[in-house]
Amino acid sequence: MQPKLADATPELPFDLPPLAQWLNPNEPLKILADTIDWAAAHERFAPSYCAKNGRPGLPIRLLAGLEYLKQTYKYSDEAIVAAWPQNPYWQYFCGETYFTHTRPIDPSQMTRFRHRIGADGATYLLKLTIDASLQLELLKTCDIEDVIIDTTVQVKAIAPPTDTQLCFKARVSLTRIAQKCGIKLKQSFVRIGKKTLYRYSKSVHRKNYKEARKQARILKTQLNRIIGDIERKLSLDCTHASVSNLSANARKRIGQTLGIAKRIAQQIKQQKRQEGAPRKLASVHAPEVTFIAKGKANKKWETGSKVSIAVTREGGVVVAMCSYPEAPHDKDTLAPTLVQIKDNTGVTPALALVDRGYGGHGITAANSDTTIAKSGQTKGLTLEQQQKLKQRSAIEPAIGHIKSDGFLGRNYLKGEIGDAINAVMCGAGWNLRKLLRYLWERFLLLLLAFGRARSTPYGAWRRVLAMMATFLCCQHKNNLRQNTKLRAAKNDLTHLFAPEYPQFGLKQKWGVIQGRLI
Repeated sequence: MQPKLADATPELPFDLPPLAQWLNPNEPLKILADTIDWAAAHERFAPSYCAKNGRPGLPIRLLAGLEYLKQTYKYSDEAIVAAWPQNPYWQYFCGETYFTHTRPIDPSQMTRFRHRIGADGATYLLKLTIDASLQLELLKTCDIEDVIIDTTVQVKAIAPPTDTQLCFKARVSLTRIAQKCGIKLKQSFVRIGKKTLYRYSKSVHRKNYKEARKQARILKTQLNRIIGDIERKLSLDCTHASVSNLSANARKRIGQTLGIAKRIAQQIKQQKRQEGAPRKLASVHAPEVTFIAKGKANKKWETGSKVSIAVTREGGVVVAMCSYPEAPHDKDTLAPTLVQIKDNTGVTPALALVDRGYGGHGITAANSDTTIAKSGQTKGLTLEQQQKLKQRSAIEPAIGHIKSDGFLGRNYLKGEIGDAINAVMCGAGWNLRKLLRYLWERFLLLLLAFGRARSTPYGAWRRVLAMMATFLCCQHKNNLRQNTKLRAAKNDLTHLFAPEYPQFGLKQKWGVIQGRLI
């Protein structure tokens, strides 16, 4: 059944002040909670629920808010649900009116919500963060006209693929599904397979590569024997008692696992991929994973899916993010990314800055209103566009932070739909972190302006607040241009409190001041 909006005045057995009355109104998360258009999210996702049947769904704001918080602070589903009762600001962000001590949902509800909204719903959640950035003036409409586009690899959470491990895991998967479906195998190799893998690992450790190759051939033989046994019993002319009563769904699951196992056995036989052959599999439980070479010196190959990212040249806000399962060439991802930017913002970029890997994209002035500026290009660009092109590499640290601070560097969601949702939500998490930092810096600048008003009462303490704000702003931005302000604020604070600690040196005084004030 469709979810209802949260009750603003629930009945409580005791008097409890609402969260909005006792939370800090200047807290960035509270300001952000009041800015995001939760009603639009409810209108968008409510039709995906059944209108009449079943129990009422959970509030959309609660589920979307938990997903936002998960991506912002890099928590797992279980960890975000467990930490939610401890933080009143998180509860207010998710739409709670009063503080509660119980966990809001079961973590599995977040998985169901992601599957319900799909990749399009995740893109809409990204769009809401862009709208919030425009409303809070972190982003201006004119900033969207200049974007930087690049691709990266969304690494899947799988073990490093090796031929012997893939053989062993494929044999284990086939044996397990055969047992679940009631198929009696001639030999399962459950005990012998573990010993063979142990002997292989031991031989490699001792650098006895001749013995290691022998054990690898045995593992491959075990896999082929299991494949042949199941295929014989699943053949149409077979009347074996264990497969005669199999349902169509069971045959389909066995066929899928059997196809993966046969591809693994075939790709081990053909070490070099032939033209027209299917791509190599990197995992048994995640067959959608692709080997991608990005030309890195430390990583020749990465396993995952290709992701296209578009950020604004001014501000670095993510305006488009999309996952591509088959790892197409970079030039083939440019046109869909520009379409997504227009869908998310309503603005067609006038200039898109890309690297040399986008050669041959086919976007010209005749078929598009966007000018594509490639690294090293001067022909066809104005002097202003050439100056803007020098900022193309600004997207590289943004990609690094999205990977390290979010889940783009390690994707735990299953399947191609999981890759698509995780990529888009990583962009939403990046925007939320930028918004929170922007709101915090704006608050500190207000403190700075308030503290410098020396004519007001208690002007000395206001000057202390101004120096604290200056120090925190400079420390937060951490660039060379503001090192002079940082040193000046640090010295002012130290000398202001110097009479209180005559027994301490300058460095010790600064440590005490940091502990007391900052």
